[in-house]
Amino acid sequence: MRFNPPPNWPPTPPGWAPDPQWQPDPAWGPAPPGWQFWVDDAAPLGAPPYPPGYPAPYPPGGPQKSRAKLWLGLAALVAVVVLAAGALVIVAARSGGGQKPSAKSDLTTLSKDLLVDRSVFPDVADGEWRDYLNDGDDDEDETMPGDITVSPQECADLLGGPATATQRAAARLSSRGSQGMRSVGVNLVLGGGQRDVHDYLDKCHSFTISTSLPGLDKSMDMDGEVTPLDVSGIPSWAVGYRTTTSSSVPGIPFSTAMDASAISGYYRGVLVEASSEQIVSGKSDSTTAEPAQLDDLVRLFNAQVDKLEAAP
Repeated sequence: MRFNPPPNWPPTPPGWAPDPQWQPDPAWGPAPPGWQFWVDDAAPLGAPPYPPGYPAPYPPGGPQKSRAKLWLGLAALVAVVVLAAGALVIVAARSGGGQKPSAKSDLTTLSKDLLVDRSVFPDVADGEWRDYLNDGDDDEDETMPGDITVSPQECADLLGGPATATQRAAARLSSRGSQGMRSVGVNLVLGGGQRDVHDYLDKCHSFTISTSLPGLDKSMDMDGEVTPLDVSGIPSWAVGYRTTTSSSVPGIPFSTAMDASAISGYYRGVLVEASSEQIVSGKSDSTTAEPAQLDDLVRLFNAQVDKLEAAP
């Protein structure tokens, strides 16, 4: 028998079962009338997956708001962590100086016109497209994570680059299913300074982040690692890296794992990043990205650089 959480409760990791003393969080709301908490996956096909008296599809009414908010909050935090890790790796890689990669002057402002078109992105099944420009004056996005605490404390600058940026532009193609989320995107960051962090990769190879989740009155703990990634076909001034995290929400039978591959570099004064993320319920299988996915990432990154080079 398998524990079957109601659709308005957070999802559970595969194989999880509550102990006799476990109680659900009242904030999740009551289960629908007649809900079957235990299901037999070996039952005959055709058995209704919804309570008696409720027509399919179930549940009636709107979407599963708590679950959607949880995934959106995770995705927003992942985007912050991956981009910040990229700034960290890039600053360490470029601290030796050298010739600028473009003969053109640095860009002083960002716009959506500087982002690559959706046609450049790899295919993502049922992918939802979004692009945006943030000048730092917009109202706070309700899906963004709240206060963030980083440990060790000296790794707090891991989030310093994006947090102090004057402008950010991004385009992302993402798909969310019952087991997780996959996304591919590009990020452009202007301003915020570039710190000299020679020893950051040693000190902050492993880190822990605690943050509040939007609309859920819950906090989340995230353990992460940043490691270099060997990628061919990218400019010498760019680097590849991998960020892996595992997350848990105290009091909720819910855990996630994220595996992200990214390519980052500074071009015309802009931090450019192309990344591919997979967020799943439960534990990650700790496998590296498929070669085809890395090839897609290289094409996306190089296309974004070409777009910046073509700008006046």
